[in-house]
Amino acid sequence: MVISEGTSKKILNRIETIQNIDIKMLIKTINKRIEKQLGRDYKIGHSYFSSLIGKEKSELIVELGLVFKQKIIPLLFGYFKADLNKIAYVLGDDRKEKEYRFIDKNHNSFVNDKAFFKPESYIKIYL
Repeated sequence: MVISEGTSKKILNRIETIQNIDIKMLIKTINKRIEKQLGRDYKIGHSYFSSLIGKEKSELIVELGLVFKQKIIPLLFGYFKADLNKIAYVLGDDRKEKEYRFIDKNHNSFVNDKAFFKPESYIKIYL
């Protein structure tokens, strides 16, 4: 499925913020960091966030967490060949308190499940 730039802007305009998380800034920051590491051919597309449209406010942080856990994190693992330091940099985890880090380099699972459902985990990516 090809999503045009106009369609992707419509997606973002319908989900501008979730519990004070600026979705546009979030995607922009992640993509800027990916581009710095891999070049312009690698990005997180806006279509990954289309499942947020039409959700109740109370469901949005859970849906965002699922998008990150099931789609964004696996994509980053592929992009960076499971280099946890690079993935942590893209997600701002190298500057976050432990409870807000998505990647837990000290455990075998490498994923901090609780962070996916905390708005601060996302906000701290771009602040």
